[in-house]
Amino acid sequence: MERCREAVLGLEGKSILKPASMKGKSSWKQSNLRGDLTTWINPTNEENLAIRKVVKALENIKLDLNSAIDFKCEKVSVQAAVYPGNGARYVRHKDSYPGGGPQRRITILYYLNPEWQEGDGGELRIHLPLKESDKDKNGNECVPNNKDEVNERTSKSRNGGKVRQSAECFVDIPPTADKVVMFLSEYMEHEVLPSEAKRAAITMWLY
Repeated sequence: MERCREAVLGLEGKSILKPASMKGKSSWKQSNLRGDLTTWINPTNEENLAIRKVVKALENIKLDLNSAIDFKCEKVSVQAAVYPGNGARYVRHKDSYPGGGPQRRITILYYLNPEWQEGDGGELRIHLPLKESDKDKNGNECVPNNKDEVNERTSKSRNGGKVRQSAECFVDIPPTADKVVMFLSEYMEHEVLPSEAKRAAITMWLY
């Protein structure tokens, strides 16, 4: 892991990592919305041995999914990313939207931050909307037991001017070293909270 981190930070030092783009109908860069530096990694032709070993290990997840549940993944893409600190973040988004061509189905993150500590920021925030099934018999929202925060949002409904309380749960995941996080690319809204220390990761998307 540490050699992979050194290799990724070395890409930053060589100016191979570039400011990442936001995508919609077109592509643009806006560092206050997305502040990471990234480059694409060729899974079959990566020169750095440490990065290649990590990519190979992540590809084993693809093979396991194909074998266990007939996932039928034939395409992957891999990206190295560094958040340089100074509050760099990535606003709430999803990794895949309906459109032409193969779609990202699963996001796999591998973190490379052995010295990360609370206060460094850069946590991955996963947004989990509450459903009716998340309420108790009295209609009160049920909050998970693992100290996840709950963000209350109030919106007025047009039926008789009633005020409807909606809530969503979010889970903050520290980007600590040697941790793997997986989620469904199309459905899971997430963000990277402002990072005050250098934060490195390898991301693989399964299509």
